This record gives sequence, C-alpha cells and structure tokens, in this order.
Amino acid sequence: MTEHPNSAHLQDRLQNAGFIRDVNDIYVPADGPSQTDRSQTSFIGNLIERAGPEKSLRLALQGLDPQLENTVYSLKAEACLELLDIGPEEVCVDWGCRYGTLALGMYKRGGRVIAVDSSLDYLEFLTLRRRQEAVGEFYCVLDDLQMSILNIGPDVVVLNGVLNGSSSRQTKSRLGTVYDRLPKGGRVLFAAKNKFDYSRWVTGREDKTFGASGLSGGNPEGFPGALSFSQVESMMKSAGFSDIQLYMVFPNAVAPDLILPLEGGLRYYREHGEGARTVSDKVRRVVEYFLMKKLQAGFLAPSIMAVGVK
Repeated sequence: MTEHPNSAHLQDRLQNAGFIRDVNDIYVPADGPSQTDRSQTSFIGNLIERAGPEKSLRLALQGLDPQLENTVYSLKAEACLELLDIGPEEVCVDWGCRYGTLALGMYKRGGRVIAVDSSLDYLEFLTLRRRQEAVGEFYCVLDDLQMSILNIGPDVVVLNGVLNGSSSRQTKSRLGTVYDRLPKGGRVLFAAKNKFDYSRWVTGREDKTFGASGLSGGNPEGFPGALSFSQVESMMKSAGFSDIQLYMVFPNAVAPDLILPLEGGLRYYREHGEGARTVSDKVRRVVEYFLMKKLQAGFLAPSIMAVGVK
C-alpha cells in the first residue's frame, strides 16, 4: 500500500509548526498566547458545566438552545464537504471551526482533522465533543489571523464564513496564503455572504445565521465583507487558483438546504426548508421561487460557495 505523503504523525507536525499541547488538550502557540476571544464564555461555560464529564453535550445544548443544537448537529450542514472529495488520510483544516460541525464531518469522511479557532470557548466545547464522540486523529488548535497553522501543509482547507467582516484586500491576501500552503491537488472551500442577496431587500433584515467567527476580526452582526460571485471568482484567481467552481447556497452556508452550481444549477432549484411561519417568510419564499425558477437570477442567491483546486 502506498503511503500518503501526509502520513507523518500530526502531533509532530503541529509541534514543528510552533504549537504545543496545553493541559486542556488544546494546541496553542509555543511562543506565547494567540489573539483570543472569550466573548462566548458565559454561554459555553454554562453549557460545559451542565454537561459535565458524563452527560451528553448534545442534550445539554438542547436544553439551553434547541435551535442551535439542531444547527450544530445537523447532517445537512456537512453537505458542502461532498464538493471536496476528501480522501483517506488527507490532512484537513477547518479554519474558524466554531462548534466543529464541518471539522467532524471531514473526520467522518476519512480526513485527519485540525480544527482551528481564535476562541478558547469554542475549542473547549469541541474538545469535550470530540471526547464524547470518541473521535481519533482530530486536533483542536488556537490560532489567529496569521494563519500559522497552515505551515503544516494541509490537503484541504475550509473557510466557511470565517472571513465575513474582512476587507476585500484581507480576504484576497488570506486566500493567497492558503494557495501557497496547499500541495498540488490541494483544495479550498470558501464561503461568503452574497452582497446581492435578494432576501435582504425582501425582508429588510440580514440572515445572521452566517455570522463571522472570532477569527474574522469583523462584526458578526454586520454585512461588511459580503461579496458577489464575480468578486469571489476574481479573488480566487488572484490567489492563484485556476480550477474554480462556484455554487449558489440556500438559505445560508451554515445550514444549507440547497447547494447548486452557478452555471446551469437552477434547473434543479426547488422550494426548500420548513413551511413559512410569518408573512415575511411567505413573501420571501414566493419571491425566491420567482427569481430563481422563472428569471434564473442565480446571482441573487443568499450565499456563495467556491471550491478551488491548486
């Protein structure tokens, strides 16, 4: 059997990249604390305390926030990973992992996973979740906007909403860093809010499900950092990617109901999600169906995903 080029033990590679394991089983920068965010301390701290060493973390989350529990443990949130064709033993980085939904999804698909965030709260949650779900080669890492974790040379990098709030220049620079660190054949999944999202104008509000991670340095409640399909493609090309596939995402990239190719994908568009609960939801559904099915206006989709291959 041919040995995968990334088969060297990930613990050694993390140490070589400048990270050490702390008492909480989280890898932190050896040369000092990374820029961290503990804005979620009260909620996640309460959640971890409720769960304790024995009680299911999922049940504890369900008791505190059933809607969040449904999102965090949703299998449909992992659907985007099918776009990456993750192979056995590939090293996968979820940069801005939050609750670890995509990171654990990559592990299920055979990847050897490094889950990265600048929030110790999210990493403490994910460390406990990893233990309860008996996950094997899966590492939680504290890192920030310097992206030093990419020095390990991953095969796959996921950036799902983590750059929301970043400027176009910052986003382009970070995509360039990802490209430089990937081997030939390496893949990146990049997701962003669509600046032309039709639903903002129909409902008069922004879908905040797709908030920025602490890594973004932006405001998770604002719309800065939203991009158009053409901007995403241009940034990916500027970073170095030539093999780029663009996708329309409904209703958002955190818990997508539909992920369709921008080119020709609207032939598969259908009504999706649960039944409308409010008048504005009903209006949104009607408008979306008309725009997508009748006018074929895919550029107005709520969110964007792009897969680039080096």
